[in-house]
Amino acid sequence: MEGPAAEEAYAERGIVPRAVEQLWDSVQSQLQTSHDIKITVVEIYNEELLDVLGFSNEGLSSADRKVCLMEHESTVELRNATEVQITSKAQLSDIVEHVRMHRATASTVFNARSSRSHVVYRVDVRACGEEGAGQGRLNLIDLAGSETEEETGGDDARRREAACIKSSLVGLETVFLELAAGEYVPFRRSKLTLLLKNSLEGRGKVLFIVNISPRAEDISETMKSLHFATSVSTCTPDC
Repeated sequence: MEGPAAEEAYAERGIVPRAVEQLWDSVQSQLQTSHDIKITVVEIYNEELLDVLGFSNEGLSSADRKVCLMEHESTVELRNATEVQITSKAQLSDIVEHVRMHRATASTVFNARSSRSHVVYRVDVRACGEEGAGQGRLNLIDLAGSETEEETGGDDARRREAACIKSSLVGLETVFLELAAGEYVPFRRSKLTLLLKNSLEGRGKVLFIVNISPRAEDISETMKSLHFATSVSTCTPDC
């Protein structure tokens, strides 16, 4: 979702940089309103919630980057995560590039740079103007690559990553299905679903984008992706 490196192909940048740039332009066009924009980025790697924006040292252990999820009444909030005040569009581009460089990736059978963690960009906007004050939140989630344990190349670390990714994706699918059915929703099944609880059960709107490969040799992965998309699409806007 980040796309290629910023200096390589600006026209081919991903959904994340395009979305935050559009958000910034929209905010700046409202001349009679003052705005406060803050961004937090975390990744979920092997079911550990880790800070990304405060991570600049390659030797920093995951223990030093751990972020806590705190439940208070019906809301879930992040604790210990770095929150950055945004003052320019260029700063947003730098943040996206930082995440692209520092998130967990690895080479697998199908992908030389497969994402091995789910990354969540959380952008909070507060506005104050003549008509009053308001606030909103944009979550951008880049799910990890869903290769099977065999497709990761056989390494023990890759197999563990694949197992954790599969478990969390199954949990996400289950949450969507239970939301559609109006049943008890197991948000605590994974860090990913618990982190997204506020958005999924509130008045938030959800857009799910599933990418598939046009190559015949990828038909198995394509079918799995389409099955997943079909499952989550059963959740109506009212749920």
